[in-house]
Amino acid sequence: DREREARAAAVADNKEKMAIAQRSINELIAASSQDRALRDQQHEAVQDSLKRAQASRKALEDVLMHEKTDRFRQFERLHERLDTVQRSLSSAASPKKREA
Repeated sequence: DREREARAAAVADNKEKMAIAQRSINELIAASSQDRALRDQQHEAVQDSLKRAQASRKALEDVLMHEKTDRFRQFERLHERLDTVQRSLSSAASPKKREA
């Protein structure tokens, strides 16, 4: 009879230990799931930030390219005007040299 009671107590003790172990496993699984969800959220936030940074960089590059193109065109116009003025001055100075 004592043996049965000892076995029953051992079985009950084992069941209790198994239940505690199962709760611990479930808590670990829940914590792991929460960690994964948090990592996924952080990853999404980083990806969004990266996309915004890339879009900003592209916008700045477009603005700079437009500015560079405009400056080049202005330089070309200025150079053409300078050539025109130099030719005008040369042609205006040429008849005076002939007269002298």
